[in-house]
Amino acid sequence: MIRFFERLQSRTGAGGPPEFLRTHPLTVERIGDAHSFAARYRAERGRDKYRETSREFEFAKRRLEALTDPRRAATVKARTAVGRYGRAVALTREGRAHEAVQLLEDDPKSLQDVAVGLALARAYLARGATRDAIRLLEPLSRLYPERESVAYRLGDALVRAGRPDDALNRLRPFAHGRHTPVLDRLIARAAAAAGKAWLSHKHLAAYYQANGRMQDALEQLALAEKDPEISRPARALIRTERERVEQLRREMEHGLE
Repeated sequence: MIRFFERLQSRTGAGGPPEFLRTHPLTVERIGDAHSFAARYRAERGRDKYRETSREFEFAKRRLEALTDPRRAATVKARTAVGRYGRAVALTREGRAHEAVQLLEDDPKSLQDVAVGLALARAYLARGATRDAIRLLEPLSRLYPERESVAYRLGDALVRAGRPDDALNRLRPFAHGRHTPVLDRLIARAAAAAGKAWLSHKHLAAYYQANGRMQDALEQLALAEKDPEISRPARALIRTERERVEQLRREMEHGLE
């Protein structure tokens, strides 16, 4: 972090508006804060553990590399489970899912890592092997019941398999807590396939709101409220949500004046 801020400072120079006109503190102050944080971290954990990493971090790093430059990552020789994972992600991204499947299936022990299991499931889905993906993801879901990434991929597979109600049962518990906007978009898709239009509109509105598209969110909430199949309590909740989003939209517009 310190090196990053120092590099940023060297490129931007000392010019620019005064600090009180900036939305973020001066870079030089961030460098100082980073130094203080690093010193505290060393004191609390000890210098030997300061550079400690984790297997999960290595998987995340390889995934980022594969998504950033999939063409290059697909050519990297894979000698370890983490390496094979990164190459498989890149191969799937490059439209070579069959190679990704073969690469990961050749090392069944690595499927104990949730990241590898998800990568193989994604490759299955890219090949159209939906049943294989579900067979892989259902036990993975039981092992990691609180992982949104696992629930999302299984929900996607179930929708593709024509089982939207099963997908909703898997996905909706995650919607009650903090979750990513793409989960709302998938729930909206599953609800539409299950014939629950108001629920689809509700979650699509949440997706639009998370992306700052307040007017689109309001339109979806209006459609949900008008759905003849919606229950009275659900309609009341939708109305309250619409009023809240409308107030938020007005506040945002006022702030831009």
